Amino acid sequence: MFKQAAILTLAVFAVTACTGTKGGVVGSRSSDRLSPFYAPSLVSYEAQDGRFPLVVRGNPFGGVPQAQLEQTLHRDMRTPAWAPRAQFVRDDRAEAGDGLRLVVVFNPVTSIDFRAICGDVSGVGSTGPGNQTTIRMAFCDGPQTMSDVTYRFGSATDYQSATFIGALNNSVARALPFVDVAGENL
Repeated sequence: MFKQAAILTLAVFAVTACTGTKGGVVGSRSSDRLSPFYAPSLVSYEAQDGRFPLVVRGNPFGGVPQAQLEQTLHRDMRTPAWAPRAQFVRDDRAEAGDGLRLVVVFNPVTSIDFRAICGDVSGVGSTGPGNQTTIRMAFCDGPQTMSDVTYRFGSATDYQSATFIGALNNSVARALPFVDVAGENL
């Protein structure tokens, strides 16, 4: 019995050690939601010209200008492996809440309803650096939310770090899954 308990304890320590990342940051997904109208073809359609609109709200990094953070996101965020390769870009129509787009809200101060995240989120507000970083990401078609992901991880200290970019791309993959919810019979 003691031997089994010792092996179980060692296994728990081994798993814990393997899940940690540089700086002790471990991500956790708190929710993934898909609309019954979500379809991978919408993602493919929007990405087909090599551009994918991105709306960014909030900034978890004190001292980093919003424009600089957005340039990093546009450069380093990737569409999922199954989708056409596209560069995330700022787009006036997307900023106005029109068309297909990905919306990212960092550290929202207030709760954002699944149906509301694709509306006007300019008044939501966000907190700066803290003990935890929250990425709220949604794939939108006009005012309709097609998918919604909340991803939390330890304090984001560097906007160009592999941990931060990895958390973003993990969120993108979850917000734009290859799932046949809409019955496309892929």
